[in-house]
Amino acid sequence: MNAPQKPMPPSGARKVFSGVMWSVWQWQQKMYDGSFETFEMVERADAATAFVIADNAILLQEQEQPDREHPFLSFPGGRIDPGETPAQAIVREVLEETGYKGDAPELWNVDVPSRKMSWAVYYYIIRNAQKVAEPLAQKGERFIHEWVTFDDLFRVIHRDHFRDRGLKIELLDIGHSPKKKEEFRNLLFRGSSS
Repeated sequence: MNAPQKPMPPSGARKVFSGVMWSVWQWQQKMYDGSFETFEMVERADAATAFVIADNAILLQEQEQPDREHPFLSFPGGRIDPGETPAQAIVREVLEETGYKGDAPELWNVDVPSRKMSWAVYYYIIRNAQKVAEPLAQKGERFIHEWVTFDDLFRVIHRDHFRDRGLKIELLDIGHSPKKKEEFRNLLFRGSSS
């Protein structure tokens, strides 16, 4: 898979803000008329998300967070911690949020949501998931898990509170092509035990 490269601040950029989740970089950019302007880029920790597969179904979660007014729909996943690979992060996140473990994660897609932000989201498929533990209680998240069929997946993404807009666009594109939809079904459930 040829993953898109996430943008990075140019050499010579300096970090002018470093928060818990976000950093801001600035640099002087030469303009076409020879003058210079201050340019900025926001940076945040990369994220990983997974389609967790078991018994020909896909795990979906309704999630609540204290900074959001309403629950939203998502797939298991979260921030990649310093020192983790995206694959290590998604295994950890899935286990923490759901209590499920499965086959080694297979990278499906990488989304770089913006050219003004140094951030990538890695999308994985984890097949043959089995519950091995209870989800860890999180003080900043609440989850309700639901298994959906492949066809239900394409109905769920039309709901207003489905959070991941980049994934929504990708799935809408797949859903409008019978060929792409069948290829995606085969990819998700390849090697899955039923």
